[in-house]
Amino acid sequence: MPTFKKEALGTLLEIIVYNTNIHQADIDECFFCIKEFEQKYSRFRKDNFLAQLNRSWKGKIDRELSYLLKIAQELHTSSDWYFDITLLPFLENAGYGISQKIKKENIWSSHVTLSGNTVTLKRWIQIDLGSLWKWYMLDVVYDILENKYDKFTLNFWGDIRVKGTETIGLEDPLRPKKLIGELSCTDLSFASSSGERRKLKWKHHLINPKTWESPNEILIVYVTHKLWVFADAYATALFVCPLKKSLKLLEVTPGLEALIISKTGKIHCSQGFNKYLTLY
Repeated sequence: MPTFKKEALGTLLEIIVYNTNIHQADIDECFFCIKEFEQKYSRFRKDNFLAQLNRSWKGKIDRELSYLLKIAQELHTSSDWYFDITLLPFLENAGYGISQKIKKENIWSSHVTLSGNTVTLKRWIQIDLGSLWKWYMLDVVYDILENKYDKFTLNFWGDIRVKGTETIGLEDPLRPKKLIGELSCTDLSFASSSGERRKLKWKHHLINPKTWESPNEILIVYVTHKLWVFADAYATALFVCPLKKSLKLLEVTPGLEALIISKTGKIHCSQGFNKYLTLY
């Protein structure tokens, strides 16, 4: 099957198309859109729009950024403030970024205000869209290919969105080369969050915005949702929440299915996720 690989959004994006007749122009369009968006909104650049916004705390925004900020506000509210895009200073100070200076650690997405095509940040607030825009752009890639090909898989560092049906292996959070099971996905997005994947100066990169700590109650979260941007965002939110809150969010959020493994090894699985799950 034809496979196209290219570094994108800080890691490797793999596009697997199962059709025999593939137009290279479609694949090129996918990677071009990603590159263009990345240049504007990656927090690992000092000269782009996001960097300027974080310095001036106010700016005119386009339709796509407005959409992402509205999603961020929706997720901030629905997760009881456990999903937050203003944690950039914590990530930078922990060594996960490019800044050489210690940043003032102000947070709360509620300090981000939208009015028409203008966004205003409260003084010292800085935003990181990495938890949203990467997966939003992969949803854009899906839309480019959806009406042209019958079956394809987008694989972004183990997070996956499929058109058609695909079987996805579930990685053991403590032993990355071992699988604990598999999940059959049809026209769904699949994402995961684990503190074991990316270590920083202290603990890991997933931060509870209410305690400013890296939580350790949960080992890993696996999530499915129709849209990739929601799958990944909720994977993060479910991981940083206290376990009881995570299970409640899972219960009341439409379209969200998940498997959560606690630090004790106990497995919590929603009915919709369990329906297509095989544990080894």
